Amino acid sequence: MTSESKTVGQYTEKELIERIASIIGKPKRRDILIGIGDDTAVVKGSGDSKLLYTSDMLVEEIHFDRSLISPRTLGRRAMAVNLSDLAAMGAEPQYALVSLALQSSYPMAELEELYAGMVEMGNRFKVTIIGGNLSSTGSQMVIDLFLVGCTSGRIFTRSGAKVGDDIYVTGTLGGAHAGWLALEAYGNRAEKTYAELVKMHQEPIPRIKVSRLLADTDIVTSMTDISDGLSTDLTHICSASHVGANILWSQLPIHDLVHDFENMTGADTRLVVLDGGEDYELLFTARPGSAKALAEIARRARVPITAIGRIVPRNSGIRLVEGEKSSPIEAKGWSHFGAGNR
Repeated sequence: MTSESKTVGQYTEKELIERIASIIGKPKRRDILIGIGDDTAVVKGSGDSKLLYTSDMLVEEIHFDRSLISPRTLGRRAMAVNLSDLAAMGAEPQYALVSLALQSSYPMAELEELYAGMVEMGNRFKVTIIGGNLSSTGSQMVIDLFLVGCTSGRIFTRSGAKVGDDIYVTGTLGGAHAGWLALEAYGNRAEKTYAELVKMHQEPIPRIKVSRLLADTDIVTSMTDISDGLSTDLTHICSASHVGANILWSQLPIHDLVHDFENMTGADTRLVVLDGGEDYELLFTARPGSAKALAEIARRARVPITAIGRIVPRNSGIRLVEGEKSSPIEAKGWSHFGAGNR
């Protein structure tokens, strides 16, 4: 079957991005330092400065259910998930453009609350909304943010991991996806029964401070954020760096309530932690012997940083190690298209 007769749903999201990149071609401008394929694009600014650009879209019925999240919380979430991309690259956030597609019947009071939430999260990280666009839609609401950041220091990318590097994550894993599962299963009742998990899903905290502290060192060799799931985002790093990885199940910082959630609902903790996604924690590799320096950064940022594995040769693959046993880790996290769609 030729590409002319296929639909986008027959490709994975990664394959679609690769096809689009092949059409656009390699950047011809010398000021483009990083184009398609990482968490943000990077363009050379004046002097030593670099400008970072990212956009992310939230679509009703795909990313959120208006009946299960308040407009103000939705605004905070929309800003936070975009800020996480800047954190993944080591940038200092600056500006935001907000584009919305709304039904004409959308309540004005909810629009005001939506913007108030975006402003709240933006103010927390010194982001100013400077414009955007409004459009009507006949069906689902769409929230599309475009963020600009800058740095005169290091840029983190998904490539650069070396054999022997240690693998780290910030914070805890699994809580956000468990919160989403709770909302899906129990609706608004989950906000009381599983309040902390729901909050982790609806209001992630971008790890800007940790990222900026890491950027002041030469420790990090590659980085991304965990938006699509540990299995998928680790695969992004390994693919870009041409390496493999061993992840130690016993070392994963699984949120305590995820185990309780499994006991109460029967949810599979393994799938929640490896494939769930939307934790928006930083996943990075660091040079061997960096544990002490990372412990100090964790103390200053007041965010845990945990070693979860090690980079190995590419032909070893990406594997989950449990005691004496190991099994392949497949990229089964979130994808809008293809086999990874869930």
